[in-house]
Amino acid sequence: MYRTDKYLHIGTMFRKLLQFTRVFQTGHRRQHTSQTSSKPVAIVTGGSSGIGRGIAEELARTGYALTIHGRSVAGLNATADLCVAAGCDDILCVEGDLSKDDILENIPAQTLKKFGRIDALINNAGEAFHPDKMSLFDTSLFDRILSVNLRAPVVLSKHALGALKVTKGSILNISSVTVDNCRMLVYGVSKAGLEHFTKVLALEVASAGVRVNSIKPGALMTSVWGRFSNLTAEEEAQLEEKLTHYFHPIRRLTTQEDINHAVTFMLSDKASFITGASIPVTGGAHMPFDGRVLKHLERTGSGSNQKAERE
Repeated sequence: MYRTDKYLHIGTMFRKLLQFTRVFQTGHRRQHTSQTSSKPVAIVTGGSSGIGRGIAEELARTGYALTIHGRSVAGLNATADLCVAAGCDDILCVEGDLSKDDILENIPAQTLKKFGRIDALINNAGEAFHPDKMSLFDTSLFDRILSVNLRAPVVLSKHALGALKVTKGSILNISSVTVDNCRMLVYGVSKAGLEHFTKVLALEVASAGVRVNSIKPGALMTSVWGRFSNLTAEEEAQLEEKLTHYFHPIRRLTTQEDINHAVTFMLSDKASFITGASIPVTGGAHMPFDGRVLKHLERTGSGSNQKAERE
């Protein structure tokens, strides 16, 4: 009986020692995950769909750890799955409305808590364009679009700036070709403000080693057209044809790959001397032109060339 009790006592001590070891190991793992990430860390807003999802997937492919923001939990999960498939398992998803100050403060804070650093902030989220006629102007809609498209990037940049100064990181704002072609009243105003903010902040933080730039995409046929314009499939096809032939001098629409290439370049060391810039990824749509006139010139130009060759 004595020997049995003795062995039971030894067994109890062994189990306690094993439990202590497991607790220690668990605590060590938690401490390790809270240390600074060995990968560069990027925050992508509006990453639950569209351009933001494509950017997040591309950054996952190129070796970034990611904080992905969006308003749709299902969309965020879908983006995260794509990023995992692209080779990234260091992902933080943050759901929330960018018109809320607590969300704007929480995104950089949660990123620092998980990864310990911020190397890039991509301000991509935006309220989609709406009718651009003053006769359809709505004050509440105006306030909403400016809150998400302009105010949110400014406030997010403020909260992330301290961490970006440590890493000598970069802010990249996703603007729009509407800044140049004077279309879409409210949406265009919000993006024009974003362009001005880009240059002002770039001047302020250049000496701290932080670069601030923007990218202006041309037209993409994303789901946003159908959601906000109530277009039928036939109307979308007609719109795509018009945008291709009369909006972009290079006869095609902007693709996600076009934007991805611009983003990865602007975040890379190859762009280390570029700040305060607005990069048009538009196929020439940022230049004022009339597509019908250009088409006429192409026809007459080719005819003139043929005549010159005959002579």
